[in-house]
Amino acid sequence: MKKYVVFLLLIGVFSFSGCNNDDDGGREDPIIGDWILTDVTPAVIDINCPNDTTISINGDSTVQSSFYLQENNCNLQQETGSWTYNGGSSYTIEFPELGDVQGTTSFTETDTFTFTTEGAVLTFERLL
Repeated sequence: MKKYVVFLLLIGVFSFSGCNNDDDGGREDPIIGDWILTDVTPAVIDINCPNDTTISINGDSTVQSSFYLQENNCNLQQETGSWTYNGGSSYTIEFPELGDVQGTTSFTETDTFTFTTEGAVLTFERLL
């Protein structure tokens, strides 16, 4: 009987020591990944360039952006910024030319999401 009590105590200790106390409940954020900006409505920035505008949203709250904009003669503009999960579907993402932008996300598929702000809707597709 004593062996069973010790065994149960060990299971309890290992169960609690394996818990993760993350602020987000340990969820894997669906926004993390490499994305191509495919559309901006209305066209507050013009992304019609030969190269794709991309962002990499990382698990360490950083964002690496490679923007090709008509306003910049389609020259590469790279920037490292940050992103924050605000709760619900709200995020703040730092974009080149735009700075910190707060908006809501809507994942239409696992490989596509829209980022809706006060002034525009940005559509992203996962870079495969």
